Amino acid sequence: NECVGVLIGRDTWQARDAAIVLVTAMGLRASSSAAMADNQAMAAMGSELTSYVDLASFYDQMIAPELGTTGPRNPGDDEVGTSVLKADALRFVTTFRFHLPAESLAALLPHISQFLFSENVVVQSYAAHTIHRVLSLPVQGGSPGQLQLGDAEIGAHVPGILERLC
Repeated sequence: NECVGVLIGRDTWQARDAAIVLVTAMGLRASSSAAMADNQAMAAMGSELTSYVDLASFYDQMIAPELGTTGPRNPGDDEVGTSVLKADALRFVTTFRFHLPAESLAALLPHISQFLFSENVVVQSYAAHTIHRVLSLPVQGGSPGQLQLGDAEIGAHVPGILERLC
């Protein structure tokens, strides 16, 4: 937690990159049954958050603002740094999708779909993958095929997403 705070305090894209990667790598503690699961989604669903970092506060401070803009978040960020940070943030959302509130995920969809037009192919791919994972997110403990986000949460965003995909 202290290390992440130091990295965030440096306010360079490289330090923010390191902080996001560090939190993403250390944020989940797999349960023994989840670690043995063949399906990665089932493993992530069965994983517990570690106590190293307050995930909600990190999301609010680092991830949501990064995905809320298509350009650089800080004036000193170059094109490479901006792309790296967008990809990091998208990977974070994909990794922690089972632990983020459905409202936050639904609110991110219009922002994530903008990255389908990124000039960076990695950001485009991560955006498509994140959209797929968020839209196919099952309800934990729900019946098979029951999805976390339904028409009420994403209905208003679907036309924009489809428009960007076509």
